[in-house]
Amino acid sequence: MNQARRVRVFLNEGSGSGGITREQSSASFAAHGCRCEVTVLRPGLNLEELAARDDAEVVWVASGGDGTVNAVAQVAAETGRVMGVLPLGTLNHFAKDLGLPMEMDEAVAAVANGEVRTVDAAEVNGVVFVNNSSLGVYPAMVLDRERMKKRGWNKWGSLAMASAKAFVRFRCLDVELEVDGKARHCRTPLLFVGNNAYAVEAGRIGRRERLDGGRLSVLVVTGATRLGMLRLLAAALVGRARQVGELEEFTVQRFCVRARAKHLRVALDGEVRRLAPPLEYQTRAGALHVIAPAGDAQ
Repeated sequence: MNQARRVRVFLNEGSGSGGITREQSSASFAAHGCRCEVTVLRPGLNLEELAARDDAEVVWVASGGDGTVNAVAQVAAETGRVMGVLPLGTLNHFAKDLGLPMEMDEAVAAVANGEVRTVDAAEVNGVVFVNNSSLGVYPAMVLDRERMKKRGWNKWGSLAMASAKAFVRFRCLDVELEVDGKARHCRTPLLFVGNNAYAVEAGRIGRRERLDGGRLSVLVVTGATRLGMLRLLAAALVGRARQVGELEEFTVQRFCVRARAKHLRVALDGEVRRLAPPLEYQTRAGALHVIAPAGDAQ
C-alpha cells in the first residue's frame, strides 16, 4: 500500500466513456494522498521528452481506452517506468484482463494503493501493443468505423455498418508466414496476434487468463470465403470456433509476416498504422510494470 505516490495522469478527453475532468482527476488522487499532475493527450505531445523530465518514481496513468493505454505503454516499455490505468474507454480490454475495477473511484483507489505487477508487452517492427494486432478485414473495419463516427454515427451503429461493409468488400491477404525458420504461403481474410492467449469459448471470448505467459497467440482464419467467415463467426458465438475447421492457431515468441505490398494496414490495440513488410512480431516478456489491485496477482 502506497499513500504517497506521485502520478501523472494522461487524460484522453475523447475516450468512449468520458466522465472525468482534469479537476476531478486531481481531486480523486488527492483524496488518496497522491500528488497528481494531469496532462491532456493531444496530437504532437512528445511523451519521450516528458519521460526524460519526470522523476523515475512518477507513475504514469493512462486515463482512457486501450488506445490511450497503448500510447503510455510505448514509453513505459522502453523506460521501465511504472504505469497505471483508469478505464475510460469503450471496451477497456487491458484493464479488465488486469483485474482493475471499472468504477472510477475504485480504479483510482487501485492505482493509489495497488501493487506493481510485471506483465508482457508485444511488438511489431518495434511498435508496442498490449492487447492485440491484426491484419486483413479488421483494420479496414476500424477505419470505416472511425469515418462513420466522425459523421455523427454512434459507436455501435458505426461498428455495425463497418462490419457490413467489410463483408461486402471481402478480400483476402496473400502473405508468407515464417515460423521457427520455416516459411509457408497463407491466404487469409484475417490474421490475429494476441499478447498472450485469448479465449474463444462462449462467454469468455476476447478475455485472457494471464498477461505474463511470454507468448504470442496467433490465430489465422483459413476459410478464405464469405461463407467460411460466416461459419466461423456463428461458431464463435456459441463457443465452437475451434471445431469448425476454419481457424488455425499457434503460440510463439516471435514470427514474421512477409508480403509483396509496400505497406500493410495493421491494427494495434484498436488503432490502425501502415507498416512496411516484413512484419517482425515478437513478445516482450516482462516489459511492463503495471499497478494492479493488491493481492490480485495473475
